[in-house]
Amino acid sequence: MAASLVMGLQWGDEGKGRVVDALAAEADVVVRYNGGANAGHTIVDEQGARRVTHQIPSGIRRAGVLNLIGRGVVVDPFKLAEEVRAWGARPGMLGIDPAAHVTLPVHIEADRGLEALRGRSAIGTTASGNGPTYADKHQRTGVRVIDILRDPSWSASQLVIGRGVDQGEAERQVRAAAAALASAGVSDMLVNVPESLRRLDVGGKRILFECAHGFELDLDHGQYPNVTSSPCNVGGVCSGAGFDPRRIGTVIGVIKPYSTRVGAGQLVGEYEPEEASVIREAGSEYGSTTGRPRRIAALDLDLLHRASRINGVDCAAITHMDVAKKAGDLLVVRRGGALTRVHWTEIPSLVEDALGVPIKYMCHGPNPCEMVGHGDSIWKV
Repeated sequence: MAASLVMGLQWGDEGKGRVVDALAAEADVVVRYNGGANAGHTIVDEQGARRVTHQIPSGIRRAGVLNLIGRGVVVDPFKLAEEVRAWGARPGMLGIDPAAHVTLPVHIEADRGLEALRGRSAIGTTASGNGPTYADKHQRTGVRVIDILRDPSWSASQLVIGRGVDQGEAERQVRAAAAALASAGVSDMLVNVPESLRRLDVGGKRILFECAHGFELDLDHGQYPNVTSSPCNVGGVCSGAGFDPRRIGTVIGVIKPYSTRVGAGQLVGEYEPEEASVIREAGSEYGSTTGRPRRIAALDLDLLHRASRINGVDCAAITHMDVAKKAGDLLVVRRGGALTRVHWTEIPSLVEDALGVPIKYMCHGPNPCEMVGHGDSIWKV
C-alpha cells in the first residue's frame, strides 16, 4: 500500500505544508481532498523563502510530482488562477477534478453577512466563502468547475435558486469565473481524480494525501459550531478524493508543542497575553490566510489521544521544536484534565505517550532540510 496521509491533529496551522513538501520529495502524487481557499499551507524552500498555497497541494514545487485537487475541495476560481500562474502549473503538474464545487463572490458575501449577523457569537471564519459553498453543494444548488466551463446558463440559474441573486448578477459572476479558469488553462487540467488515483495506485505510484485544517476543526468531531465546513479526518479521503481508505498504509499526524487557533471557540489553557506573545513572536503565529494573530494555549494531550484513536494515526511529525526551545519552561500541557507546566525537552515523550505511536519526523526550524526521519519508510508496499 504505497499511499500515505498527512493530517493536522489540532486546530490547523500545525505545519502540514512543510511536512507534505518534505515528504513529496519521495512521492509521485500529492492530493488535496478537503477545504478550500480558507486553508493556508506554508512551504519553505532550502533558501528559506516562504510561500503559501491556498488551493494547490503542497507538493507543487517538487519536480515530477503530480498535484491533484479532489472533488471534495471547493475552488475559488480567481485564487486558483493566481496560484496556477504563480507556480507556473501546467497539465501533468496539476490536475483538478471537474466535480469540485466553485466558490463565487456571492458565497464570500454570504460568509461575511453570516458573521455580521452572529455578532458576539461570530465564529471567526476567514470569510473565504467556504461555508456557503458547501451549503449550496449539500442543498443541491451548487455549481461545479465543469458546470462553469460547459453550462454557464444552468450555473447562473443555480445561483438564482440557491442564493437569491438576480439573473443578471448570477450570469456576470459565472462569466467572470469561467474567464478566470480559462485564463489559467484549467480546461486542460481537468482530471477524474478517483479514476486517476485508481490507475496510479494499481501502477505502484506513491500517493500522498494532504488534509487541510486540523482534526479539532472537523465538522462532526470538532467543537461545533466553531468548526470548518468539511471533513478534516482520514475518512474524508474516500468522499473527497474517491480513494479506498483501506489502501492508506500510513497516517501521519502533525502537531506542534502548543495549541493555536484562529477565531472563536474553546481553547483550554489559553496563555496570558505576555506569555502568549513570547510564543507568537518566536513562531510567527499569525494566520496564513487572514494574518490575524493566533491564540496560544496549552498542548492538549487529551485531545491528541482522541484524534489519534479516531483517525488510526501510525506515526507523528512534530514541528516548531525551535519555538518550544525558545519558550523554555513556559510550556503547559493538559493531561487527564489537569494543566501542568513542563520543560520543552519533555514534549516529545509526552506526545508519544498521548498518541500511542512514535514521532517519526521532528522539525527544529522552518527549513524542511532540518526534518529528520526515524525508523522505516512511510511507504508501505
